[in-house]
Amino acid sequence: MENKNRPTSEESVPHEARSEGIPNRHAHGTVETNNKKNVSLTSAKDQIEAWSEAQPRNHPAQLVARQYKEAAKNLTLDELRAGIANDLIQAWKEKYRSNTVGCFRGVLRRLLVRLVEKGASEDIVRMLQHVTPFQPRQVVISRDEIMRLLAGASPWLAFVITACYTLALRSGEATRLGPSHFNQEKQRIEGLIVKGNKWHSVPVTDTAFQQAMSAISTDRNDTRSFAEILRGKPLTPRTAQHMWLFLKRKTKVRASLRMHDLRRTRATECYQATFDVMIVKKMLGHTSLTTTAGYIAHATDDALREGTKTLWSPARQQLKQHGVKHVTEVTSRTQ
Repeated sequence: MENKNRPTSEESVPHEARSEGIPNRHAHGTVETNNKKNVSLTSAKDQIEAWSEAQPRNHPAQLVARQYKEAAKNLTLDELRAGIANDLIQAWKEKYRSNTVGCFRGVLRRLLVRLVEKGASEDIVRMLQHVTPFQPRQVVISRDEIMRLLAGASPWLAFVITACYTLALRSGEATRLGPSHFNQEKQRIEGLIVKGNKWHSVPVTDTAFQQAMSAISTDRNDTRSFAEILRGKPLTPRTAQHMWLFLKRKTKVRASLRMHDLRRTRATECYQATFDVMIVKKMLGHTSLTTTAGYIAHATDDALREGTKTLWSPARQQLKQHGVKHVTEVTSRTQ
């Protein structure tokens, strides 16, 4: 006789038992647990691709994810080992500079943390190889070099260089800047998509640059960029970089210069003029002060002396208490 007290279906098992993962026995005799599928048995490739799709385009994360996926091959999450990532870092050390390797490692660690959350072993993060600490680039462009570059550039490239310097934009952002972003009434750049898929707004204080953009086009419905209008055909960041390399050779400026150095130069000048890191942060569109600090880490001692010489100091009051009217009297008394 069938035991009526024996559960014969999943519906007859108490919810508390199912939620705790207690095996359920079906009428056909099979045993099943109600736990979620063991994600550690899923392919690491799928998780890497999902993480990569959530990252910005043309970001180092795309390269890092692709190379790690190729190295992981068809392994499951629980089969991933720290040696895969460490071998990749070692290959980067042989190919790239230390700053680039440090950047890639940081991105790789973010990916590995995500894989651990999905079921991979924590060892892939804990045993990740360390690299030389990231050192901010400390190159600025002189005004003489900027003028030489502008003199030798075509109109569209001269506009991109001017936008990178005047508005402290990245090269890709300067090539995308168009009439649809320029609010003439408020004299602001609005709605420009920047790194991290964020919207960036910045005031345009240079009257000459305001007039230049207005002279090119005032149609805010025009989806083309200012550079494309001047060039007369579509423009890609790759083309801009290629022409930048050609322009450096033509004008005989330093071969090590990058378009991004225009942005760094502007940030440095802004900091030396205001000594307000928050203003620089706002201009660059950063979310972290640490990132902004990397742009101004190379400020010279002369600039620091100029910015601090007007600050109040208690030393003068202390000297007066000792009967010293001027600092030079201290020297005469000690002689």
